[in-house]
Amino acid sequence: MFLLSIYNQVAWIHTDRSTLLTLANRVITRNSRYQVYHNSHRTWWLRIKNVRMRDRGQYMCQINTSPMKNQVGYIKVVVPPQIDEALTSKDTEVREGEDISLKCIASGSPEPKITWRREDEQAISLGGNKVHSMNGSYLNINKVSRLHMGAYLCIAVNGIPPAVSKRIFLGVNFSPMIWMPNQLIGAPLATDVVLDCNLEAHPIAVTYWMREGGVIIISNSKYETVDISQENYKGQLHLTIRDLEPQDYGSYTCVAKNSLGETEGTIRLYEIPGLGPFTHGNSRAEYPAKSEKLRNGYAENSLIENTGGKEGRGSKDMSGSLHTYPKESKSGTESSSTRLEDIQALRVTSLMGVCFLTRLALG
Repeated sequence: MFLLSIYNQVAWIHTDRSTLLTLANRVITRNSRYQVYHNSHRTWWLRIKNVRMRDRGQYMCQINTSPMKNQVGYIKVVVPPQIDEALTSKDTEVREGEDISLKCIASGSPEPKITWRREDEQAISLGGNKVHSMNGSYLNINKVSRLHMGAYLCIAVNGIPPAVSKRIFLGVNFSPMIWMPNQLIGAPLATDVVLDCNLEAHPIAVTYWMREGGVIIISNSKYETVDISQENYKGQLHLTIRDLEPQDYGSYTCVAKNSLGETEGTIRLYEIPGLGPFTHGNSRAEYPAKSEKLRNGYAENSLIENTGGKEGRGSKDMSGSLHTYPKESKSGTESSSTRLEDIQALRVTSLMGVCFLTRLALG
């Protein structure tokens, strides 16, 4: 046994690198990750700690006998995929109509497979075809449109978990576009109405509403403006007008501006003929439709006057509509205390007449 341990020595060699690693009980290479041990010189092991990619390859256990004997083994090192951030595309902006190429570079062992897909799981339009995924390190899109806008996932898989991915947002820039669901909207007086404006723009547009004459509308007790974002480049603008009055009718313009341009759309708000409640002083009067007043010869925004001449009776305008009004005194309102005094005086006069007739009868 002693002679065998000296003259029949066992060595471990990395044949791919032609490097002697161990000889008998000694580690020859200057690498603390390698260890050698045996079981009574019958079985020899080479142990490698913290295995790295460069440790892969062919290893040979050699016994220095005559003739020499050896046994060969192979180490295959597997590494989960990793995306190279420095070589992979970042969030990208491009003008509509241009070409774009997104790049995703990954390493690992075995070599990772790269797959592209949209984060929202929508199909990708490529040269007139629509696909749900695309393989390869590059995603090439010709003549980009706003429909291509969104987040794309670059996914690297090689069978060794975990798989990795990177999110890349593709922004497509274009000037704002506006379209109105309704360009004519009718509403009666004393009601609320909502005007809608649909918008597409990227980068995000500055938006506002204007009245005729270029007056910008600001949210207050009369108006409320709301900007609702729906998707990456789509949105809606709402303008609420409360308690409509005659002067509220007319044109309202929705305006959108970004760094690439501006556009606008106009809605015409008109009055629906009809009656709406209107409070006038301490009495309750009726506001006729503007079109009805003009048709009947009344001055615009004037109240229909009571021509009945008697309290409690109704009056008809030229269209035949009946309107009722309380009769007004010369001062503007009738005094209920005056009517009460007249009734009391009548009662006293009647009582005096009855007394006089009774005295005549008793005679």
